[in-house]
Amino acid sequence: MNSQNFAQEVLYEHQLWLQAMSNHGKYVHNTLSSDELERIEISSQFIQVFDELLEQSNKQLQEEQIYELTKLAYAYIEEFNHFIKGLGERK
Repeated sequence: MNSQNFAQEVLYEHQLWLQAMSNHGKYVHNTLSSDELERIEISSQFIQVFDELLEQSNKQLQEEQIYELTKLAYAYIEEFNHFIKGLGERK
């Protein structure tokens, strides 16, 4: 597999997973109680970030840009997972 094909495969995987993360964020957002204003705001921010990263992944990116996108996506997914775990601890 040459580097051009590899880059396209990586971007395809990002598109798949960033769309899934955006959908998951929307699901979480829609299940929150209207009293959970802070969590609603945080989930809205995650949705926006995942949608923006998804939009970036649909562009023709150079190898360094793909690497940066990968680092950002990983960091936000980690933060989102932490946020989700915190939802289980709410009262």
